[in-house]
Amino acid sequence: MYIPQAFLEKDLGLMRELLSHYPLATVACLDDSQHLCANHLPLLLVGDCAAGGELIGHVARGNPLWQWAESSGSIECLCVFSGANHYITPSWYPTKETTHEVVPTYNYASVHIRGQLSASHNDNDKGRAITALTEHMESNRRIPWAVSDAPEPFIEKMMGAIVAIKIRIEAVECKVKASQNQPAINQQGVLNGLQESADPNAKAMATYLARNT
Repeated sequence: MYIPQAFLEKDLGLMRELLSHYPLATVACLDDSQHLCANHLPLLLVGDCAAGGELIGHVARGNPLWQWAESSGSIECLCVFSGANHYITPSWYPTKETTHEVVPTYNYASVHIRGQLSASHNDNDKGRAITALTEHMESNRRIPWAVSDAPEPFIEKMMGAIVAIKIRIEAVECKVKASQNQPAINQQGVLNGLQESADPNAKAMATYLARNT
């Protein structure tokens, strides 16, 4: 990922927060014909968002991703987590009124995680993945749904239709493009514009700008 120095993010806490709020990853790898392939999978971070940590999840048994991994023990993959993003209009820059030397752009936050993906048919691994993901996704609900709420025979049937996956993290990159390359007066103008918007994406992006203004 191309990351100008101004947009390079090294805060592990921010990365963990982004993965927590936006768990749906685009998982890219090479298939068994060496063609590039991508899947969209919710993944949960276990440990640090750094080399040595893990991402866990599951795929449908009909998804050949697990077979590509199983055939060689593991396969290299790139997991792209996309966080808050929003269009930035030049009209939010106060310098527009003086220099007119402004152009539109797009602000966004993204974490790229490269690692080795492996598959497991073990019931404990599958149970760990579905329980952890469910508890995470349901954590903000007033009455969270639990895996144990469903009949045990039904859960066993559903578990038979999935394969657990684990991605051992080897490298992490994080880019937060939040107008850091603009003068302070323009950063404040963008922050004001985002905060005044009713768009939830704008509100979310405003939190990144607020860290820098």
